[in-house]
Amino acid sequence: MNTQKTKKKRTSGSIEMLPLPSAGEKGMEPCEYYEAAKLGELVPGIIHNLSTPLSGVLGGVQLLEMRSLNIAEAMEKLDDLSDNTKRELLEHLERHQKSIDLISRNTQNLSNLVQNLSTRMTCYSTKTPDIYGLNQLIEMELRYLEFHLTFRHRVRRQITLGNDLPPLRCVFSHFARGFDEIIYTAMEQQGSQKDSLLEIVINTMAEPDRLVLSLDCSVDCARFEENISRSPSDCHGAVLPYYFHQLQEDGWEIDMRPSDSGTEFLLKHAPIHLASHR
Repeated sequence: MNTQKTKKKRTSGSIEMLPLPSAGEKGMEPCEYYEAAKLGELVPGIIHNLSTPLSGVLGGVQLLEMRSLNIAEAMEKLDDLSDNTKRELLEHLERHQKSIDLISRNTQNLSNLVQNLSTRMTCYSTKTPDIYGLNQLIEMELRYLEFHLTFRHRVRRQITLGNDLPPLRCVFSHFARGFDEIIYTAMEQQGSQKDSLLEIVINTMAEPDRLVLSLDCSVDCARFEENISRSPSDCHGAVLPYYFHQLQEDGWEIDMRPSDSGTEFLLKHAPIHLASHR
């Protein structure tokens, strides 16, 4: 099934192509509330992801404070130290260094989380096309999705990114919305199966005139078609074709088809040559 700038409706086993309402037409405004709701779902994960390294930093500081007192007491009796006491002092120093290493690692993790979030949100707020690597787009968005607790703990991922792929020009927010919504829809469909994990396989490659992203997930194709074919007045069902519409406006070709595991989405975009844009 190739998606054009249209809304898809499943009829008699095929997809009937209907005009997709534009962003300014009635019925699309609620998508802004939908995006805000999706961002709200990330808040617990953001707090969780930031709290973990921060707790490590605070715990390390407390250990350092206690061990510093022990070392200070031992140093006051340096001249009278027995061999056993000297060994104890060395052990204190070793544990002291481990605490410093713990603080350093968690501080770096915290800094990375904040930097990743800041970079992603800066790119997301840009509404004009820019030059990106396909792998860069995917890696940035996967790091962002780690803030979603369901994605973090209930999605098993297998990722193979092609080497030396040429860059492309696109609007980051258009890619992010479409990519995220495919995964959000898959997670929601998988949610009814409490004891199973969602399986996602992501591959990137280059064809002679196209960069290709394959996103395969363990959700039946019919479930995506049912979601896509809802009325535009139901924003939750309309956002996927709306985001596909944005992607197509940005030069992406989109195909959805059944796969051995469930459903495969193929997103293709023409590469660019950096020399022509310097």
